[in-house]
Amino acid sequence: MTRPRAFQLLALLTLTLPALLPLPAFADWIPLTITRHVIAEATYRGVTDGPWQIDADYLGPFDDTAEGFVNYVIPCEEDPENGCEIGHSTSASHQLSTFVHNGTVFSGQAGGSWYGVPDGSYKFDNLFHFRFRLTQNHRYNFYWQVDAGDWPSVGLTRGYIKLENSYGEGFHMITSGALSDSGFLAPGDYVLEARSWGEQDAENWQGAVYGGQFVCVPDTATTLPYQPNDLTIGCGGTATFSVGSTCAVGTPTYQWRRNLVPLSNNARISGVNGPTLTIQNACTADAGSYDAIVTCAGTSRPSRQARLTITTTTTGVDAGAELVGPVPVFRLRAPTPNPFRGSTALAYEAMRPVHVVATVYDAHGAKVRMLVDDVASTTGTLRWNGETTSGRRAPAGIYFLRVEGSGVSETRKLVLMP
Repeated sequence: MTRPRAFQLLALLTLTLPALLPLPAFADWIPLTITRHVIAEATYRGVTDGPWQIDADYLGPFDDTAEGFVNYVIPCEEDPENGCEIGHSTSASHQLSTFVHNGTVFSGQAGGSWYGVPDGSYKFDNLFHFRFRLTQNHRYNFYWQVDAGDWPSVGLTRGYIKLENSYGEGFHMITSGALSDSGFLAPGDYVLEARSWGEQDAENWQGAVYGGQFVCVPDTATTLPYQPNDLTIGCGGTATFSVGSTCAVGTPTYQWRRNLVPLSNNARISGVNGPTLTIQNACTADAGSYDAIVTCAGTSRPSRQARLTITTTTTGVDAGAELVGPVPVFRLRAPTPNPFRGSTALAYEAMRPVHVVATVYDAHGAKVRMLVDDVASTTGTLRWNGETTSGRRAPAGIYFLRVEGSGVSETRKLVLMP
């Protein structure tokens, strides 16, 4: 099997990638899972051979090759004791993955061939799958390269590199050519994955070849001190997501997204260009992840992706019938009055004892006053008289009351009048 193109590209990626991008001193990320495997299997006249090699949950250098090779031999006059080789099938898969404090370098390739009559077949696979968590905003940069090999000749794609969130929503993906980029990632879970795989019976076949570098460092100039939280509501309810931001220069601008797609205001959705997004009469079609792109002085940063989960309940059934979906732990009513000048009140209901913290924030995400830090067990009322922690009157404007606890995440918009 001839593989000069693959090996040349693989050597280039392996030897030169560490010098392509500057390597910062560290990265504040938490490895969650690492899955890496290298597989090569060959078949000839129904005879199968080839190793299955796996190295999982090991955050260190990983450089290995799987080779599958099988002969088809029959008795013959030339060598009656050992027989004569009529043909053979071979498969190979190689991967290199190396971790450093600030990122990772990885590459891989696979392919196969057969010789003789009747023919053979082979399959190969190598996978690099890294799931990690960021606890604060990070800046990333990368260089990726993929040679699709022979797959485009049959209209198929069998190799890629991609970066996506834990919900499978992609930020970057490449299946052929070179790609380099940089940007920001908000707190959350992410997956970096590269793969080359396939099954073929062509006489010679070059699988996809991939290689890349990914570097991720904390964003020390973050402007998002207050991030949106996950929310679970019943179908027909109102979903509210808020983000707090501060700009050293100028005023922040906002663009809310659902599943990384920008939103537009309509009859049900409002606030897509402000710090608070509101979705009225939300139901299953609105479920997904929501984040805001906040721009300050020409630099844009994404907020955390908050997950909206919609639950439904059965209606018109016996009193003893089971409800579909989880029962809410805590309900917070709308503020009354709102807007207000003197004080406003929000009634709540706790379905079981739960510790909650209720805090008022201004429109930039700065803490104004904590109202409650206690266990709620029945019904009650939260009140805010418009004063700060120091007892001074807060300036007129928009504020947000945030109630958080175990299984509790509620936000209400408050408008304080002069």
